Amino acid sequence: MNKTRTPKIGEDFKPAPQLKTLYYLYLILGILVGVLTWYIPVLLVIARGSDNAPFVVTLGSLPLLGLLIFIVYWIPQYYETMQYQLTGNEIVRRRGVWFKQTGIVPYSRITNIDTT
Repeated sequence: MNKTRTPKIGEDFKPAPQLKTLYYLYLILGILVGVLTWYIPVLLVIARGSDNAPFVVTLGSLPLLGLLIFIVYWIPQYYETMQYQLTGNEIVRRRGVWFKQTGIVPYSRITNIDTT
């Protein structure tokens, strides 16, 4: 059974842990659609026309591999910084690994809530 906890007024709470999974799915989708659709054909062209193909392919892949490792490290770090708090008059949101952001939404500005 799924055990959910109702947040209390004045108490910090985090979003659902499934949000990290969603970010990882976005990463995989971004790699499949945004990178592999152009990157593999470029590598094939380079590999066909160069005597130094393994070196060129490796050198070209290192920046993307570094970026991928960075994003995989960053997702849980970002999730850990996410906090929400319900007060008597507003909802306070805090997040950010390097650049901390705080957002405050008064209850009077909320016009629609969907629950599932």
